[in-house]
Amino acid sequence: MLAGCADKAAAATFKASRTVSDIKKKAMYHSKALFLTNYRDSGSKQQLEQHKQFEHLLRTEVKFPHDREKRRKNHSLRIGYISPDFRQHAAAYFFTPLLRDVNRNDFKIYAYFTGKADHITQRFKKMPDVWRDMHGKSSRQVAKQIFDDRIDILVDLSGHSQNNCLPVLGYRPAPVQISGIGYINTTGLSTVDYFLTDTTCCPNVGDQLNFREKLLKLDGCHLCFAPEILRSIKAEGCDTPAKTNGYVTYGCFNNFAKVTDDMLLMWRNILESVPSKLVIKNKTCSVESGQNIIRERFRRIGGNPEKLELRPFSPDYLAQYRDIDIALDTSPYCGGLTTCDALYMGVPVISLKGHSHGSRYGETILKAAGLPELISDGQRAYVSKAVQLGRQVDKLNELHNNLPKMIRISPLMDNKTYMADMENKFKQIWDYYCKV
Repeated sequence: MLAGCADKAAAATFKASRTVSDIKKKAMYHSKALFLTNYRDSGSKQQLEQHKQFEHLLRTEVKFPHDREKRRKNHSLRIGYISPDFRQHAAAYFFTPLLRDVNRNDFKIYAYFTGKADHITQRFKKMPDVWRDMHGKSSRQVAKQIFDDRIDILVDLSGHSQNNCLPVLGYRPAPVQISGIGYINTTGLSTVDYFLTDTTCCPNVGDQLNFREKLLKLDGCHLCFAPEILRSIKAEGCDTPAKTNGYVTYGCFNNFAKVTDDMLLMWRNILESVPSKLVIKNKTCSVESGQNIIRERFRRIGGNPEKLELRPFSPDYLAQYRDIDIALDTSPYCGGLTTCDALYMGVPVISLKGHSHGSRYGETILKAAGLPELISDGQRAYVSKAVQLGRQVDKLNELHNNLPKMIRISPLMDNKTYMADMENKFKQIWDYYCKV
């Protein structure tokens, strides 16, 4: 995966699942493999079938019973959020509104944390009405706690990510269960009723065919960027580097596993069209062998490796956006946090519009940020937009100076409107549950 061979990594991990005899390890490896498929595949029928197979490996035939009649009484809805990532983690940048910015008259919030705590965990711990530290507990024990707490709607924030909580949802500890934010694809579980998305990521009726869950579409972006709990940096506008450099610095700080040969080809075409260089920064660049792989892949598609500046992953990566004029998003696995970070630091992001929930992340983020002009419909448009913006230094400079403030007042960071939309959806699906 670190070498950028996500397809080989997925195939090897599926093979590991088939090879081991322990059923829990089979499920674990299969889940890891499902995650890896998203780096190259996006919303295919094969992916859906592979995700459905996961349920057979869980073997949680015994489900918790729920009395629908008792649930119909008027009460503050108990919303439970479950995740291993209420900590320093990329997905956690989108969790704060869910736990903190809630209508306490209508909802009571429970958080079930299954991961290892850090200093960020201590901040999250203060937000919900009830905090449950479930680290080290079995899936059955966690499910029993959720059931005993009489959670009405359980929201899984991990999907098939590392150390995920899907085995808990397999027991159906809550009568209504949702998954979203932490994963870009279906869970494949019949016990998960809804998948959280929005009308940009899933605009078509046919999008439902790629999910086992029913799509729960927010009107605005299904992500609300809230970085203040995880870091203290406050970005301010500044001039674009091209103004003094005399050339354009493009950049991509995404996981290199997201970089396909098609992406490299588009980047080659961009670099050949305007005086420029490309900064690639990620964990793969942290070792010499990784840098050699990147240069060789770029050379293989006809690119000039001398135009690449390879930087290792480092804690100060945010500050390094000051060196970038234009960020280039990946496809079909778009950036989520990396796109938000770039915009927050004043760097415009060119994104390629895809054909599935996961490949439209860049589109929904840029729309929410008020930057629809940076969304590309097709590879040719992607290259063209990146080149044209690189030639407009005055426009670039204006964006760099205005974006940090613009993002902070945009719908992308409007937690109140976001939560109002989310809570309306919670009420709707609960009413539906009670009426059926």
